[in-house]
Amino acid sequence: MGFSAILILLCHFISYVTVPSALNYILSIGNVGVDVFLFLSGMGLWFSLDSLYNSNGSIIIWYKKRILKIIISYTIVIIPFTLWRILGQDWSLFDALLFFSTVMYWFNHNGVWFIAMIIPLYIISPVLYQFLRRNRIIKTVVFIILCYALSYNIFDYSTEGLSFIYNVKFVVLRIPAFIVGMCTGIYVKEGKKIKPYYTAILVLMASALMLILTKHLVFTYLFLTVFILVFVAKFIDKIQICTKVLRFMGIISLESYLLNITLPWYFICLFKKANIPDYNNVGMYLIVVFIGISIGFAINKLSNNILGLIQNR
Repeated sequence: MGFSAILILLCHFISYVTVPSALNYILSIGNVGVDVFLFLSGMGLWFSLDSLYNSNGSIIIWYKKRILKIIISYTIVIIPFTLWRILGQDWSLFDALLFFSTVMYWFNHNGVWFIAMIIPLYIISPVLYQFLRRNRIIKTVVFIILCYALSYNIFDYSTEGLSFIYNVKFVVLRIPAFIVGMCTGIYVKEGKKIKPYYTAILVLMASALMLILTKHLVFTYLFLTVFILVFVAKFIDKIQICTKVLRFMGIISLESYLLNITLPWYFICLFKKANIPDYNNVGMYLIVVFIGISIGFAINKLSNNILGLIQNR
């Protein structure tokens, strides 16, 4: 999770700072951080669901723990942001409600699209768990092919963000990472091992093939996700300081992501009103990252405390 959070921070950098085209292309690959997060989420959900069913636990309690954690952190970050936009007369109250509910994303591509996707995925994950218990490889491959087939012409839309169909396809395109994560969780649970170098070569070849067929880098993210995780597990995980940083960033990955989306709005307004010079928004974004990590840690602690109070009722 920590590596995915860092990749997303790098990717969002180019949303606010103009950089040379070559660097822009390299940093844009950080968008694969979302797929890394989805892969690990799928794997984690497989473990938790497997434990749940083996112990005859309550699915209601499982839902409360998983989904409420997301909703609490999301609410703490997004409510002040929507109030800011209302007070600044950017939005009406109705606009704010559409944004908060993620409805605005589905119809206008404006909102926290990751939340709009991950909550439905969490809701249907028990169904996916049962679906993948048998013939998992064949089902996973078919699922990936279907997702890519449905999303193949996603970039042909001229009205991109205004199209409901486009926004659905935008989400469908990223779901395979979650499914492969769940499928991988099965093999990890069974104690099976992979050959890292063989796997790395295989997924890079698959990435090259998808890039040639589709002409779009986003169709390679699933395979780059596996490559990145193999690389992290094989090399970076052996360095103690890197392990500590990644573990910390993993703890606040959701909060860091949410704040990295919302904080720039506050600081862009502040810099403009105070006439603070900022070459190409570089200073603003560095401040956003530093403060986002700090506040993210506090919000994570607060949301865990709130979740604990709710569960103890």
